[in-house]
Amino acid sequence: MILDAIYEFSLAEMAPPRTDEYEEALSRFRQAVDTLKQGLTSEQKEQLEAVLSSKNVLFSLEAAEQFKLAFSAGIQLERETREASQKFDYE
Repeated sequence: MILDAIYEFSLAEMAPPRTDEYEEALSRFRQAVDTLKQGLTSEQKEQLEAVLSSKNVLFSLEAAEQFKLAFSAGIQLERETREASQKFDYE
């Protein structure tokens, strides 16, 4: 689908937010994972990594879908705006 290609081209997955709020949340998340890992066996750590990996896949799929929906809405808005402006074209 064309929206998939546009999303891949936009490299949205490789451009995380660059805000203080994001950096703080990321830091807290990493600290929580590190703290959790300290009390786990090697097998449990592997299981945790598998869970985190699955979460990353889900978030990626969700982000791609949100991008497609927002892009489609933007195209629809542009189309409706153009149609409305043509109704008022007095030339």
